[in-house]
Amino acid sequence: MNYITQNLIIFILVLLSTPASSQATPTPELERIFSNLGSAGNIKRLEWQVAGDHFDPAQSVSANGRGRHTSSYKLIASWNIGEEISYQWDLNTHYPFPSNYQYSETLQPEGTGTCTGSDGYRPSATGAMVPARIGSRMKFLWMGTPTLLLSKAENVVPIDESPNSYQLDALDTSWIVQLDPNTKLPAALSTTEVDPLFGTVQTSVEYSSWQTINGLMVPARLEYRVAGKLIRRELRNSIHVELGHPEKHPDYTQALSAPRYALGWNQAHWFISRIALASPRDSDQSQPVEFLQVAEGIFQIHGNSHHNLLIELNDGLVIVDAPMYPARSEAVLQALALRWPTKPLKHLILTHHHYDHSGGLATYATAGVPITMHSSNRQFFLDALVQQGIADASVEGVNRSAQLTISNRVINLYEIPTAHADGMLGVYLPDSKLLLLADIYSPGQAATNALWDHEALSAIRFLNVPIEQVVGVHGSGIHSLSQVEAAITK
Repeated sequence: MNYITQNLIIFILVLLSTPASSQATPTPELERIFSNLGSAGNIKRLEWQVAGDHFDPAQSVSANGRGRHTSSYKLIASWNIGEEISYQWDLNTHYPFPSNYQYSETLQPEGTGTCTGSDGYRPSATGAMVPARIGSRMKFLWMGTPTLLLSKAENVVPIDESPNSYQLDALDTSWIVQLDPNTKLPAALSTTEVDPLFGTVQTSVEYSSWQTINGLMVPARLEYRVAGKLIRRELRNSIHVELGHPEKHPDYTQALSAPRYALGWNQAHWFISRIALASPRDSDQSQPVEFLQVAEGIFQIHGNSHHNLLIELNDGLVIVDAPMYPARSEAVLQALALRWPTKPLKHLILTHHHYDHSGGLATYATAGVPITMHSSNRQFFLDALVQQGIADASVEGVNRSAQLTISNRVINLYEIPTAHADGMLGVYLPDSKLLLLADIYSPGQAATNALWDHEALSAIRFLNVPIEQVVGVHGSGIHSLSQVEAAITK
């Protein structure tokens, strides 16, 4: 089953489990809560200005560590209820490459949108927005406007074991709202999403500093979390509420019937985190799967932006890294079977714990492929697999150095000290004198980080092994050692 199909099935099951017209009668307390929030039906237009920050646990320095501060942003937003949503972004990235990006987005309730300007160092095409991106933006829009979301609530049921909490359905999604015991205003709203590495995870937003504007209660401080870890916080410095009667009352759930939109909605945190890095990955990342031979029996497997390394054996194959998400790994396995039908995949090596290089791990583990990574990341990956229901994977960790002999090839693994990630492994093939470095140096990649470049060169010199060629997991092709030195020391 491919990843998109899996998410579509999840969506359909949720939809079928929700009765179309079984709205529970609100308790008197719940009626008072909605009364405290104000009448969302009288809102014609919302405007707000925001200063905020993004944090990414998927890019933490150490596995399972605190999310890295990836970017700060200013946002001017407006929502003509029932009609267009407009965003004007001023994004300052701190990681991976410091820069500034200014662009605008417009979203329509039926699930279309446009983007104008450059939204990253690998920018999305100006023009029509990809459905997955629209779905993720719409998810965060509704989570950020709890008064409007709760006005769509159906099937509201108190949670007995959690005082001041209610389960409800809204926008074809199941939510839990937790109320502040004193103010009876929403303190947090949560739901579940699909994470490539961990499977089902809780996503939530916490609200504070509620303000009354034109009789409507709105929060000025918001913190978004995934599995309890902070991914976004924002302060709404200016909020304007225009009352009236919306001219349109569209069905906001109509777009969820499109698989890619549903994927963006059900995996919103992943898509938003990529946009926050100024590296949006809105389109399907499972394709292309292209093989570039870089040495005898060694291939770079090209994707859109994230690559594997393939090592051919006399009786099988070894692959390095599992980028992006399971659909990508499924596509790679299919391509391997077509090109090398008599050579099974014998081993997977993970260079580090960042999700964009390990998000497709579960596919290989399910296929029974033995997996090797740095020992400091082993428990992290074991926990991720167990959370996805995979408890019998063969997962081994190595420390500062290790030698794997698989069939006719020797593969050396070396710990690479870098600020990018703890537990980083370099992969060295003595018979080709070729070294794979993940992220910190990639031949053919335009964007570079000076610190990582120098860490790469330092590692190459310190290893004291005969290196003639260097290959990366981005960019394309190889550099000779002299090219690496020239590029870094220029």
